[in-house]
Order: sequence, then structure tokens, then C-alpha cells
Amino acid sequence: MSDELILLRDANPAPSASDRGLDDRAREDLRTILRPDAPSRGRAHRRWTWSALAAAAAVTAVVLGLHGVTHPTPAFAATPPTLRITPLTGTADVTLARLAERARKQQGLPATGSQVINTQDWSLSTRIDGQQVTSAVIPIETLLRWNADRSGLLQTSTGEPSFPDKDSREAWRRSGQPGREGTVLSRTTFNPGEFNPMWQTAPPTNATALAKYLQTGHPIRDLGTAELFVAVTDLARERQLTQPQKAAVLQVLAAAPDVQVLGSVRDRLNRRGVAIATDSDHSGLMTRYILIFDPSTGTLNGSEQWLTTSAGSLNVRVPAVIAYSLWK
Repeated sequence: MSDELILLRDANPAPSASDRGLDDRAREDLRTILRPDAPSRGRAHRRWTWSALAAAAAVTAVVLGLHGVTHPTPAFAATPPTLRITPLTGTADVTLARLAERARKQQGLPATGSQVINTQDWSLSTRIDGQQVTSAVIPIETLLRWNADRSGLLQTSTGEPSFPDKDSREAWRRSGQPGREGTVLSRTTFNPGEFNPMWQTAPPTNATALAKYLQTGHPIRDLGTAELFVAVTDLARERQLTQPQKAAVLQVLAAAPDVQVLGSVRDRLNRRGVAIATDSDHSGLMTRYILIFDPSTGTLNGSEQWLTTSAGSLNVRVPAVIAYSLWK
């Protein structure tokens, strides 16, 4: 499920009937994360929903960004700039097949019982229908570490803020610099058996088996390739993939319909990458889902979502980045 699903459906003036069920699911996930009496540790039956976690982080960023900021009011909400893309020749299936072959040939680290994932995430923090919005882009730095015995640690903190203009920066400074870089937002520890990943077993290295595996928690058959992109993103949030597993992911994407090669990019950490994309309006607004892979190793380095045609009732200038994730 898209990290911005709730926000986009609220912004869409006429959501379809099929949207409403997923909207309810997303809202319940978010309520669970934000509930004041929510337990500090996971339970054996609970699975962490990464889209809800990211949404919760975005809500935290809204609170931090709004605190004490009343002037000036920006015409549009602050969003990161879109990436500069240099077009590449070749179809998606051929490009991804080549990446898969490179991934297979790489000598990666062997699979271990411990997973350590560091990500930087940002999600659109606009308030809808005339409410205040943040004037700063404050990314969330997430550390997830979990072991074979299902013990682990999940910590989130604020990253370096950015601003659309000098006035916004000054307003943030006058308000006391809320959400300044390095502010710890949450820290959850898991005793053995408490961390419950969405995927209970290691990813297959066979593309056919992996395609089925990725459907866990992700209605890809109903929502199409955009949901496949979300599933690939969520898997990378949860597990460090081996080179054969990375190759299988690329093969699954190569076989998917409606995938296009955008071109070569420098991601938000200035790393070279190959960007692929798919477009979908299942959220209510036409959204471009983007995955960025290292051209040498096939490693997923970034995932983004952009509004490309209309912002609905969101006060952003199209094209607009509404979410991104970076793996470090």
C-alpha cells in the first residue's frame, strides 16, 4: 500500500467504491500506530505495516513543522525537488533483465540471521481543506535492526531539514527550530520473539516464487504494478537482500506490465542510478511510482512517488514529490 494512500484519497473529490475498503485499512493501521495507549513492544501476532509507520512519521513531521510557525504562509507546501532524469534507450524488460544479470554476478555478502536497515524517508505533510501546512521538508531517519530470534530495535529521528525559500527557513528558526536534525522521535526495542515481520520467511531466489511471495500484505492482483512497486519498497525496508534475491526482484519487475525506464539519475544522496516507473490512479490521483537501482549491483537505492497531472485539493505544485525513501 502506498505511504500516501490516505492523503491522496482524502484529496480526491470522488474516490471509487473500490478505494474505500483500502482507505479504511490504511486508517486503521495509522490509528494503531498513533494510539496513545499503544504497547511499546510488538506482540507475536502483530505485523508491522511499513506504510502506516511511514505515515505516522509524516504526521510527526507535520506536528514538528507546524509548531509555532504562523508567518509567512507559503503559497504551496514544501516538497523536495523532482529528480533530474537523463533518458536511456531500451525497454524496461531488457534493461531490468540486464540489471538482474549484473546482480547475479556480484559477490555480495552471504545471508545472515541479522538484518540492519537504515533508511531516510520523507512523506507529504500537507493539511487538507485550508488547515496549516509545514513550510519545511523534514526527513525521518529510521534504523531497523532485528535478529533471527526476532529480537531487535526500531528507532526514528529527524534528518536535516530543507526549505523552499528564505522566509520559510526564517519562520522555522524563529519558532525555535522544531524537529531540528537528530531529534529522536521514537525508540522501540523487541525482546526475542516480539518482532514480527510482514514476510515470515526469507525471500525466494526464483522469480516465479518471489512474485507470489510479494503478494503477502499487498493486493498486487487487484491494484496492479503500482502495488508491486510498493511491495518491493516494503520488502527492502524489512530485509537486506542477497544478490540472488536482488536478481529475482529485478526479474519480477521485468515481467510486470506497464513498467517504463525513465533514465539515469543521481538520487538524493548523489548516487548514480537507473530509474524505472509505473503510473497509477488507484490512490485517487494520478501518481508515478519510481524505483531507483544501482546500475552496477542491482541494489534498490531509492523509491519515490510523484503527482504528475493533478494535486486535487492538495496545495502542491505539480509535478510534486509526495514521498521518497532512500536506503543507506
